[in-house]
Amino acid sequence: MIDILILTTKGEFLLNRCDFSSISTCLKNHISESNQMSQPDFLYELFEDFMDDPANQDFSMDNGLVCRWLTGQAKISPKISAYYSKPSNQKKLAETIHQNLLPLMSDCNMAMQDIYTLFIQDDTISDAKKEKSGFSVQTSQLTSAFSCKADFFWHGATIYQT
Repeated sequence: MIDILILTTKGEFLLNRCDFSSISTCLKNHISESNQMSQPDFLYELFEDFMDDPANQDFSMDNGLVCRWLTGQAKISPKISAYYSKPSNQKKLAETIHQNLLPLMSDCNMAMQDIYTLFIQDDTISDAKKEKSGFSVQTSQLTSAFSCKADFFWHGATIYQT
């Protein structure tokens, strides 16, 4: 399969896969310049619920590994994947994005539009699955984008499996 590049509204190129690397890159790139943060800080904001869970108090993020997660060169920690595989934690993830990241963006609607474009143009997701998800720019329902039975955090895997 040949990956097609997608030009986002901010001029970045994303692969046509709706995976962790593409979505997190999109979110991070839409954070306004005055609110920019390091990659580890970005992931601490994104995974706040995971990091605050007492069961994960011994977990730390290695800078090199964080970079590889965000560039799609490595899989997210299985511990993080397992945590967010639960539907209740997927909902928490969406709420955390709304609470922690969207306010840092100069135009969060544009970020949602870019994620929606990525989702719609991912040819590994069936049209039926896309329609069933209920995810749209108009509703901006991040929960729909993150809560299907797929491993969003698995490198190369799409958010939705057909």
